[in-house]
Amino acid sequence: MAFNSMLRTVVDGHPKESEASGEGVDSYHAERRSEKPHVPSVPEFLNRFRDHAEHCISNAYIGEHEHHEVERIRHTHDDAPEDVYSLVNIQVDVIHEYLVVSKLLRTEQGDAVLLDSLLSIIRILSEKQMEHRTHFLLSLEGACATANDFYRMMEHCDDLIERMKEKYVHIDWDQEHSNTTEVLMREASNLLTQYGNDAVFATQNAHLYVMRTIKESTIPVDLFSKAWEDEYTNNEVAISIVKTSEDFLFDFYNYLSNEFLYRKTLKVLIRSIVCFYVRTLLRKADQMRGIHFGKRQKTAFINPKTALCRMMYDIQVLQTYFLTLVQQLPSLARTVENELSVLVVLHELLGVAAGEGNVASTEELLLVLHKRTGGDVAVTRHLMRDIWLLAAPKSKRYEIEDTLSMLNADLQALSAYMAEVPPTKSTDPLWGLRLEEALKDLYQDRISHDRSVCGVCVNKFRQISPRRRDVEKLKDTVVSIVTKPLQAYHKPSESSNELATGLMPKIIESRPGGEESHKTFVRKLERNVYGSIKLHNISFMKGSEALERKALKRSSIEE
Repeated sequence: MAFNSMLRTVVDGHPKESEASGEGVDSYHAERRSEKPHVPSVPEFLNRFRDHAEHCISNAYIGEHEHHEVERIRHTHDDAPEDVYSLVNIQVDVIHEYLVVSKLLRTEQGDAVLLDSLLSIIRILSEKQMEHRTHFLLSLEGACATANDFYRMMEHCDDLIERMKEKYVHIDWDQEHSNTTEVLMREASNLLTQYGNDAVFATQNAHLYVMRTIKESTIPVDLFSKAWEDEYTNNEVAISIVKTSEDFLFDFYNYLSNEFLYRKTLKVLIRSIVCFYVRTLLRKADQMRGIHFGKRQKTAFINPKTALCRMMYDIQVLQTYFLTLVQQLPSLARTVENELSVLVVLHELLGVAAGEGNVASTEELLLVLHKRTGGDVAVTRHLMRDIWLLAAPKSKRYEIEDTLSMLNADLQALSAYMAEVPPTKSTDPLWGLRLEEALKDLYQDRISHDRSVCGVCVNKFRQISPRRRDVEKLKDTVVSIVTKPLQAYHKPSESSNELATGLMPKIIESRPGGEESHKTFVRKLERNVYGSIKLHNISFMKGSEALERKALKRSSIEE
């Protein structure tokens, strides 16, 4: 009788408000008991079933769920998986009841109704999971509980499919030539994957609370500061990073219900710490350019040799802690070595730039670093320039340009090879957890600037020997990139010029009409190029900077 009542609800919809209380309810059910059971047609049942299933599952997601904390091991979880799948099981029982009442059980039409209804449930679950997966990620404990819940949902979904296979053994569930069965099993497999990815997504959100604590402390200010270089002789800053991570990892170990989720959390935390360390280092290069910091910083470190020594011991502190931690998890040992190896490569390149390393190894280290940037040549170029800006003497900073020019073909070839190799499937739904993503985000504005008119002029000027860079060469660069192609833009003979063709739309869009306006435009462009050159820390010939500033200031007054 309970299933007959549920079946009537599926067919006729939810009782009206007037029937929801008092005598209306009694008369409604009395009338129903006196009627003969109504067996709806298949299309009518399927339409009503889909609406009712969506309504029930949606309510299960948005309803209040009891929170539990398991004693002794303190694993946290909510009742959401049980609430959702108890209603799913009722829906499945309703399908079976309809097949029995309508005498369609174990018939071809009945199997089609069963598979169609199950497919509807799977798709509704997937839709609601995507819609509500972030609703409970409001705290560290909440994120861990949500990860546990999603992992249990994966188990419930797998149990549901197995029960269907055992209950309806006459259906060939692995039948590839049956479109409905194949689609159902594929959608169910996708839902299992979705639950697993969402569990990882929740653990990755949990790691944000660790990084927030680190970033809100004094660690970002202290790391690579003068105090870090001169006063913190026992690597106190690196030890603070380790201590903060240790406190949170203890909570993760207690809150997460299985080793799989704990491993995922530890893996993403290691990557985040490496990205944080690298970004803090490269922030010193921004300080030297004056980006977002106002006054420029002339040198990155008081003594590059001391800074290299301090950085070496920082890396050792991180390696010792994480390698000791993963002794119980051998599968993560390789991950720790791989993620921390990029810090070793950066340290060696900084040593080469400072004159302390083996210059002959520069090419090999550059190619290794290029792989870690994801094969992005533009990112690798900017990263190498920042490394030389941080550690190399001022008179030697331009030398990296010769190395980059010489290895350009090798970098391009390596990028092409990496593009051909199928990438490994990422299990990191959050953007920015990998070093190549963090670097691309960091250099995005500068890469976009390089592709602009002003950026092309800067790169052209960069190719001139530092001993010949003066204001006249700057003007010649602007003329060769802008003025001459602009004059010849509409001539067919010049249309094949790829550089001109690519830049002309941007130039024409920003250039006002008239000869006088064009001269003003060129003078403004010269000043913008000069500013960009200083931003990129490209040096002029000795003694020419004062003359250049005066010349550019004079052109500004004439306007």
